[in-house]
Amino acid sequence: MKTLLSTARVVFRLLTMGLWTASVYIVWQLGGWLLRGSPAKSLHWRVGIFRTWSRGFARLLGMRIAVQGPPPVPPYILVTNHLSYLDIILLASQLGCTFVSRHDVAAWPVVGHLTTKMGAIYIDRTTRKDVVRVGAAIAAALHRGEGVVLFAEGTSSCGARVHALKPSLLEIAVQAGQPVHYASLRYRTPPGEPPAHLAVCWWGDMGFFPHILDLLKISKFEAQLNYGAEILRETDRKLLAQKLHARITTLFEPVVEMENAC
Repeated sequence: MKTLLSTARVVFRLLTMGLWTASVYIVWQLGGWLLRGSPAKSLHWRVGIFRTWSRGFARLLGMRIAVQGPPPVPPYILVTNHLSYLDIILLASQLGCTFVSRHDVAAWPVVGHLTTKMGAIYIDRTTRKDVVRVGAAIAAALHRGEGVVLFAEGTSSCGARVHALKPSLLEIAVQAGQPVHYASLRYRTPPGEPPAHLAVCWWGDMGFFPHILDLLKISKFEAQLNYGAEILRETDRKLLAQKLHARITTLFEPVVEMENAC
């Protein structure tokens, strides 16, 4: 009986998420065509559509969002820990922002297509030279009045701790004197469901399709987003990375307590 219910839940969610995405995409395209002569209005429309889609998608996934602290006001740079592809949906549902993501995200079903259309900045971390291009793209986004989210750990984790932040992408904040905001993310599943570090967090060599199918079987889960109270500004990117790591760690609540569980 439980297996039958889980299968029905997966089918229902896939159908409704597909319909929701298609409907929002059509509305976005229509609005973009009507506003094509106004870059500022087109940007506002794109940001609003992405937030609307993310909120609806999160609800269909069973994501229940709890937020603490005031969100940053664009333009801004926001640095958070990174737990899953769901981080994009969680943050986009609450903020008008664009993301700096690893380059292979562009090939992910649904999420990759949407983030590409919504202005995501992709980085190839295997190529050191790509940092220069990405830095210029971040600067351009800030100039347009956008918020930019960085997952500065460089990869997602199981949520046992906050990994050291890579300082390279913080160079643009240092050069421009741009203050940096920070936040902490955490997921929880209710009793009787698989633990969040396996069912919600996406890390290591987990396959995308098996993971998302298992995720769709869960009745619901909680996503916590805690904004930091301070805004940090430094003249050295390594020092800025260290300070951000310390602040995020202070906010951070582990998804799983035991490091060896990951």
